[in-house]
Amino acid sequence: MGNARGREALTRYYERHVAIAKADGLGFILESPTWRASPDWGGKLGYATRS
Repeated sequence: MGNARGREALTRYYERHVAIAKADGLGFILESPTWRASPDWGGKLGYATRS
């Protein structure tokens, strides 16, 4: 989410899932990309933890 490339990747991710739901006449619940918002993943991505 920190740059245009990341936002575009997330947009493509959601567009695929929305298209599947729409094709089957179903709804879609949009969620936030917090599945990578943990201290463990932050460290793997190069972010420092707060003290």
